[in-house]
Amino acid sequence: MLREVSLDPLRTHFVGKLPYDQYIKVLQVSAAHVYLTYPFVLSWSLLEAITTGCAVVASNTAPVKEFLSEGPRSRLVDFFDVEQLKTAALEMLWESRENVGVRPADRQSQKQIDNVQSALRAYRKLIDTQQYTQEKHSIYQPLNSKINCDAPRPDVQDSIR
Repeated sequence: MLREVSLDPLRTHFVGKLPYDQYIKVLQVSAAHVYLTYPFVLSWSLLEAITTGCAVVASNTAPVKEFLSEGPRSRLVDFFDVEQLKTAALEMLWESRENVGVRPADRQSQKQIDNVQSALRAYRKLIDTQQYTQEKHSIYQPLNSKINCDAPRPDVQDSIR
């Protein structure tokens, strides 16, 4: 991307993989969170951005619209419309610049925030369950690897003889 687009290195940050608490802090100081998905499942990153009060520009798809609607801190754009995305992102950045330090949670409806928090709890429970399953699988893996399932089975008649 950096070969194709000129970015101000003092204002553009590539943070890489972050621990959860640091990621939340990044969202809390971000001018806008751009979230594009087409039209599969909703990611927890959008839910986290909403609960921190971060301005959001997101694709206008069914999963997104379950949690987000057009408002003072949110814009929904067509996934394939680059001009619409650019305009909405610039609007969010400009409005964030004008409202530095103003990010009350009541900008989003309480119902949206309750829905998001409920979804996040369910998502974290799912992740915890998957991690438990993977850990359990890794514990039993050594035992399973000692069993050669590909070995030819002896014929029942051979074992009787």
